[in-house]
Amino acid sequence: MNQITETWIPDFLDAVQQGLSHMDLTTLQPIDCFDIFPLYAKEGTERILKMINLTSSYNPSEIAPLLHSPSVIRAEMLLSLIKAKIAGMSKEKVLALAHFYYSLLQSICPEDPFALHGTNRIHSSEQINSSLSNLHAANPNIAKALGQLSNACYHLAYSLYSDINPQICYDTFGPYDVSAQFGQGHILIIKQFQNLHPIKLWQDNLNKFSLETIRIYCIYKDIKFSMDNATHSHYEGNLLTGLQYYNLEINGEMVNDLAFINNVTEKIGLKAMDLWQTLTSLDFEHAKIKYLEQRCYNYANLCTSLNIDWHPTIEMLKAVKDKPLAKNFWPIIEDSQESHLFWRELVDPRIDSQEFWKKWRK
Repeated sequence: MNQITETWIPDFLDAVQQGLSHMDLTTLQPIDCFDIFPLYAKEGTERILKMINLTSSYNPSEIAPLLHSPSVIRAEMLLSLIKAKIAGMSKEKVLALAHFYYSLLQSICPEDPFALHGTNRIHSSEQINSSLSNLHAANPNIAKALGQLSNACYHLAYSLYSDINPQICYDTFGPYDVSAQFGQGHILIIKQFQNLHPIKLWQDNLNKFSLETIRIYCIYKDIKFSMDNATHSHYEGNLLTGLQYYNLEINGEMVNDLAFINNVTEKIGLKAMDLWQTLTSLDFEHAKIKYLEQRCYNYANLCTSLNIDWHPTIEMLKAVKDKPLAKNFWPIIEDSQESHLFWRELVDPRIDSQEFWKKWRK
């Protein structure tokens, strides 16, 4: 492994702690990742390390788009480091994982790679200017319809990829300052929904459902926006009256008909309910397999580029087969400050795995 400066790690740890503070990690459905990680942590980590080795001749800027978006990379970085620590991987291997994901984030969002400062910006000035053409005037009815469309897409994301993996479906970019074009206090936010039609993952369950991508370009006035490391978007202000202009792109086509938007929202909502019912109706053994498939699908594009199978490895499937979830794996920590320290040290790649567990298993 090349010697790379590790001065960025404190910022990464601060960003993770900030993101996790907005989450309830006890409600993950239908399978809690923290209960299943101990079953296949070694095999899952080895799969990622194999891919990292195969990308040694690639430029990070070539790999990053294959992992969909910054939020996917951030989530994968966090979860991969957790699995590596569970598996007791060497510090060298854990650092290799950390540097891999960091290099990808640096290549596409160097300004704020971990969203520590609340931004998630990847678009060039040219791309921003292009998105500002042919905008439509907004009103509260439009703002409400676009909000309902976004919520439907979020629900679909959880049905397609489960509680711990929905970020593969969505990311929010911004804030971009567009006061030069629209006046003081105007920002651009881009809401992107992707991978809405993973036919390889859901086969016949997605028949007659053809949505793949949705992008909503929103010009807001007097709205403050920030985003954290765990994909949570935070707004201050009245979104109904703050939305001034918008563009809506569905499967590459611009749409501005309110009835059509509402119809699409209804279709997405119905499909989300149908898939969630299918997902939660799986028996336990098939639910574990589906979970592994959902997690591995994050790397499907990268695996195709590397000419390897994106599905869970045989070793991963064997590791979870006929085994209950590891409900009692994690130490019980009631003090909040001590809990924050535990999670911080868990994902700190500089701390040796064996030393970490020796300390926290006391």
